[in-house]
Amino acid sequence: MSYINEIFLCVIESWTNAPTAPRNLTVVVNTEDRATLNWNEPEELPNLVDHYKVYLSARTGKLETETFYTTKEKEFKLEGLLIQFGYTVHVVAIAAPFNGSDDWYKSQRSNTVGFVTGDELLISTAEIRTPSITKNLTMHCSLRLIKGTENDIEWVKVNGNETELLEEGEKYSVTSYVDKERSEVMLSGLRISGFNNETDFGAYRCYMKNFRIEYGEVVVTEFNFMEQPPMDSPPETVLECCLRQSHTHRDRCYSICYQDDQEKKTIFKPNDYFPRRKNCAKEVHTVFRCALKSFNNVACCIHAKIPFRCLGLCDTNFEADPEKVPYCYNLKAFYTCKLETVSVKPDPITNIDVTHNLFSSGFKFTWTKSTDADVHHIYYRIRGQPWHVLVTTGTIFNIRQADELVVLTVNEFGYSQPYRLAYDINGWSEVDHW
Repeated sequence: MSYINEIFLCVIESWTNAPTAPRNLTVVVNTEDRATLNWNEPEELPNLVDHYKVYLSARTGKLETETFYTTKEKEFKLEGLLIQFGYTVHVVAIAAPFNGSDDWYKSQRSNTVGFVTGDELLISTAEIRTPSITKNLTMHCSLRLIKGTENDIEWVKVNGNETELLEEGEKYSVTSYVDKERSEVMLSGLRISGFNNETDFGAYRCYMKNFRIEYGEVVVTEFNFMEQPPMDSPPETVLECCLRQSHTHRDRCYSICYQDDQEKKTIFKPNDYFPRRKNCAKEVHTVFRCALKSFNNVACCIHAKIPFRCLGLCDTNFEADPEKVPYCYNLKAFYTCKLETVSVKPDPITNIDVTHNLFSSGFKFTWTKSTDADVHHIYYRIRGQPWHVLVTTGTIFNIRQADELVVLTVNEFGYSQPYRLAYDINGWSEVDHW
């Protein structure tokens, strides 16, 4: 407390011996490698200005390098600029040398101006494929911060050669934030409510507000899973994925992969959703990659401002750090986003019944179809042989010469969890791995 007065005296001294910031900085790009800067002198104490420093930052979307130039004029020509680069620039007024320092007394920075030598920089692209019946859609992007400005992200819809700024309201919701673990980047999520299949497909871009120098682009295209041909083989179950990716099998780490223990074969219904970090630190990320890969929804999580360290629980493209994951368990938004992803996909078939046909030496399968899907992809084979697959809208299937069967229900948004049956001396039974 005894130093407070001295600190204020120093601040007051700096104010009285330094000019205010240069004003109205503008830039004119003359050619692809040259630009001219102009600005006005400080509003207060312009007589104290000895020279100006021009700070130029070159941006590539991922990296940023800064250089500075000195001038006594209120105009400066930049030369030797790199083509197809983004730049930001600001100016500082410097008073006469003091105590042997050329910039002892200096102003605050001027306004920051951005420009490009060529077209705006496309720094990231993504595609979202969704059916025409989509009701709500969320997308995301990330951009490097621009120093010395009040950073925020704005979204636009691309319509031909023009862009439409998306205003916050009933239809569009934008959230942007900087996470302390990635302080150089701003994350942003755009949520579209009441998706219109006639106007809302197309390209969207995110920019730093008031800086149209670089952008991320998300293209939303129409895609219907029911119209796609079936895969050559059924998707692996969560447990199969866990076992395939792990060099050593540790039962206690795979509670997320199956219900109780390895010997009890069941359809995926996790018993203990998060393995204990103490026992399974090395296995956590592998387990998450398998168990969550069909539930990826990082855009929803970013729109909900989930911390960066927890995004590995939202999308397998992000790291699930075992040291940080336990701090994410109580995030309700994480579960909400998972539910949003799962809720539009169909449930597996239920009430399956198997009848042995003694005359044909085959089997008849019947089931209750899911209420949210009409199409079934049926895979069958003799163990160890290639898969056969057919597509049906019915709920009856007859097979001969097979001892493994997989049924997927399919709707516009994707596939259900695979429903697997295997035949042995005890008959047909549900399994989650072969």
